[in-house]
Amino acid sequence: TSVCAVYGAVAFACMEFTNWFFVPYTMMSQIGLDDGGARYTAVGVLLVVSFIVCRIGICTWQGVEFSKDLADFSSADRVEWAFVLLAFSVYMAALGLSW
Repeated sequence: TSVCAVYGAVAFACMEFTNWFFVPYTMMSQIGLDDGGARYTAVGVLLVVSFIVCRIGICTWQGVEFSKDLADFSSADRVEWAFVLLAFSVYMAALGLSW
């Protein structure tokens, strides 16, 4: 795609999707519903699956694609390079934190 925003949008959407399961799992634990019941187990399984698929799989794939496009990027304008490198740095920092 060769556009920085696409990688970030896809990755952050995946990160937010995993939060749909992380937040309920944490809240259930805090209010004492972590007794190993079916609901708690189902949310936990969905959390693990969504984390592996979205954060480790899709987000890493987007990072690789971003890196490949960055390797092919060419511009004589230093300001454009600065913005692209800033976007890449932000993406990689968020990816590192999400793992």
